[in-house]
Amino acid sequence: MNYHGRRFHGVGLATDIVESSAKAMVHVLNNIWRAAEVEKELQRKAQNKENNKETV
Repeated sequence: MNYHGRRFHGVGLATDIVESSAKAMVHVLNNIWRAAEVEKELQRKAQNKENNKETV
């Protein structure tokens, strides 16, 4: 799955193909959410660093 120019994939294991597909989709969505959280944290750190430069 592509999201904001990045490619994500997921893995789901089950004896039922529908269940394994659903698990794989949940895995993809979790990976996308985690990537978004990391990006927000990096932006927050960059902003804090910039704010610290202005106060020095």
